[in-house]
Amino acid sequence: MRNIGHIDAAAVSGELQCGSPYVTLLDGLADFGSIPAGGSGSNAQPLLFELAGEIPDGSTCDFLLLLNEEPGARDFTLIAHAPAYFLSVVEIDDAAFGNGDGVPDPGEAVDLRLGIENVGSSAAPPVNATLLTPTDYYVPSYTAYPLPEMLPGDRLETEPFGVAIGEDCPPHHADYLELRLRDGEAFDVHPPFVFCTGQAFADDFETAAASWRHRALPGGWQDEWHREALRNHTPGGETSWKCGGAGDWSYGNLLHAALETGDFPLPADAWLEFWQWIDAETSEAYPEYAYDGGRIEISTDGGESWTALTPEGGYPYLIREGSVPGPFPVETPVWSGQQDWHLVRVDLGAYTGVVRLRWLFGSDGAVVREGWYIDDLRVGVGWPSAAPGGSLAVGSALRLLPARPNPLAAQAAGVTVEFALAHAGPTRLAVYDAAGRCVRTLCHRTRIAGRHRISWDGRDARGHPAPAGRYYLRLEAGGATAARSLLLVQ
Repeated sequence: MRNIGHIDAAAVSGELQCGSPYVTLLDGLADFGSIPAGGSGSNAQPLLFELAGEIPDGSTCDFLLLLNEEPGARDFTLIAHAPAYFLSVVEIDDAAFGNGDGVPDPGEAVDLRLGIENVGSSAAPPVNATLLTPTDYYVPSYTAYPLPEMLPGDRLETEPFGVAIGEDCPPHHADYLELRLRDGEAFDVHPPFVFCTGQAFADDFETAAASWRHRALPGGWQDEWHREALRNHTPGGETSWKCGGAGDWSYGNLLHAALETGDFPLPADAWLEFWQWIDAETSEAYPEYAYDGGRIEISTDGGESWTALTPEGGYPYLIREGSVPGPFPVETPVWSGQQDWHLVRVDLGAYTGVVRLRWLFGSDGAVVREGWYIDDLRVGVGWPSAAPGGSLAVGSALRLLPARPNPLAAQAAGVTVEFALAHAGPTRLAVYDAAGRCVRTLCHRTRIAGRHRISWDGRDARGHPAPAGRYYLRLEAGGATAARSLLLVQ
C-alpha cells in the first residue's frame, strides 16, 4: 500500500472479501503497519484463500479489500487456472452381452471406453476415475481406474467401464453419465456426458441398402450420386456415397441430384449426425458465396413436400448466380468449398412421425470440382458428442446455455442468452434463421474469460421484428462453436 497523502497513516489494516462461490478465505486480515506520507507498506503475513477443486478454468475471481484508511476499499481481479476436461465416447462394445452392433439397447450390457482431454490451462492431478449415473435406466460397474497427471493438451483413453441398460429403458433414450475424477478430498469433479440407447436410423454405407434411392430432380438436371470406394470415413470401411464422377473425377455441370432415405419412424427430440467430405466451387471475389454446393431436406408426407434443414452452426456459403445458373436460387445456404471429413449435426426436434431425408447437390454450368461425399449416418435422440450446456463437453473452451424464455413470444421483452468462455479472445454470437441466413449479430468483439449475458429483442439487423419460426443461436470462440435452437412465436 502506498500513502499518497501528506499525513502519516498509523496502524493501516484491511480485510479481504470475495463473492465467488469457488473461493474460501483462510486468512483475510492484513496488517500494513504505519505508512509515512509518500511511503509504502506491505502486509507481513500473506492473505490466504483456497480455490475449490471444481472451479472452471478461466473463472474471474473478484476481490475487495476493505481498509481503515482512505479510499476505504480497493478491488482487484484474479483469473483462476484449472484443468478442464473434454469427454468423448471412443468405443461401445456390446459383443459379449448384446447383439454386437455397437449401439446400446435395452437389456444389454456394454463396455464403454472414453477419451479424456485436458483443454484447460492448468495440469490435472493424478486421479481415480469412476463412472456414475443419476438415472435408474443405466447401471455402471463402479470400477475405479487410476489416471495419471494430465498436462494442458494431454489426451488419453480409459479402460472400459461396464454399463448395464435396464429392460425398462425406452428404446430411444438419452441421459447423462458422469465420470467422477477424484484425488482425495481436495479435487473431486464430475464432468458429465450424454449416453444414449437405440437409434432410429443408421447406415455406414458398407453394404447395399434397398431403402436408399437417388435421382435427378425435374427440369432437365443431371444426377451423379453413386457408391464410391475412393474416399471412406468408416474405420476399416471401403465405401461412401458420392455426388460426382467415378473415382477422383469431377462432378458434371447442371446437376440437381437427390439422394433419399426410405421412410423411417422418427422419435421425439431426435438429432441427425453424418460425416461429409466436400470439394465444390466457391467465389474467389465473394468469399461467402458459392456457385455449387449441397444441402439437406426433410419430408413428413412421403416425399410430396420437402422442408430445408439447417445444420448446427448453419451453412457456410450462399449461392451466387453464375453465367449459366444452377438449380438453387440466389442466396440459398449450402455447404461448399474444400473441407476434409468432418461431423455434421442437425436438430430434428421439430419433427416426429414417419419421415424421410434427402441430400441435394446442385452445380451451375461453369467450373467443376471433385464433389460431395457422405458417410456414417445415424439418427437418434442424442449422441456422445453432445454435452450439457452446449455442443461441447463440460469444461471445454466454451458453453452456450439454453436461451430463456424459449419459446419467445414476439411481444415479449426479449430473450436472455448466457454463455461461458474458458479463455479470453474474439467472440461472435449471432442469430440465424431456419434457412441458415444470419438475422442479427449480437456480439462480435473480444470478451474476457467467464460468464456473459446478452439479450436479443427478437428483431433483425435493421430493427424489424423477426417473423415467427425456428431460429438458431451460434457462438464462436477459441476455434470452437456451439449452437442452440430458439422458437419465436406470435
